[in-house]
Amino acid sequence: MIPIYVEKGIGYLWNSEHWYILRTQHRICSAFVGSVPSFPRQNDFLGLPIALSSEETALLVEKRICELHEMPAEFCKYEPTEKDKELMEEFLKKVLEQQASALKKRKIEQLSQKIDIIVAGKKKNLINKGMSDANIDKDAMLEEEIKRIQDLDPDHTLVQLPQEMYRNIETSPVGLDVLRPNILEGDGAVKYSIFKDLWEKGYYVTSGSKFGCDYLIYPDMSR
Repeated sequence: MIPIYVEKGIGYLWNSEHWYILRTQHRICSAFVGSVPSFPRQNDFLGLPIALSSEETALLVEKRICELHEMPAEFCKYEPTEKDKELMEEFLKKVLEQQASALKKRKIEQLSQKIDIIVAGKKKNLINKGMSDANIDKDAMLEEEIKRIQDLDPDHTLVQLPQEMYRNIETSPVGLDVLRPNILEGDGAVKYSIFKDLWEKGYYVTSGSKFGCDYLIYPDMSR
């Protein structure tokens, strides 16, 4: 089953493949709450993790699609060791080397494809300067252009988004009573019954808080 990690009563999902399964196969919409590394100073487009409502989480657990896990308290207070920092530095160095090599290879391929155009442009400039008999060595010109390729700046390294925690962490299975808002009694139980009924009728069910209601429902157009 797909693990949902609970923190302060809210269920979170970090794996993109798991999110895709819940969205496409189980009509679970949820909400992206993470920052997008490419655009960190905005809040119009968000990324992983996704936060699940109490109703969504309870439904997935009841249908045996997912199971709840609570992160150990010490995990939130974890401080990286010197060994952790060394491993991260080695990883970042390796990533930079791999991306720099791939980028240089790609630029060499592009230069090789365009070298005839570069040579023709060079000849045209020389002719305009009155040097019509100038001879240009294409291979030498290619080597010269390759030498001009600059090294990849570390600040321009593509960001890798981990989908799972890199350390093995022992989590504790928990029940639905940890969810907040509570869906086991009172108004929470009533709302969950309504959510479940709508979902079982084949609707996509999302929050209606922006419109002053509990839920918005959309038909499944793939059926």
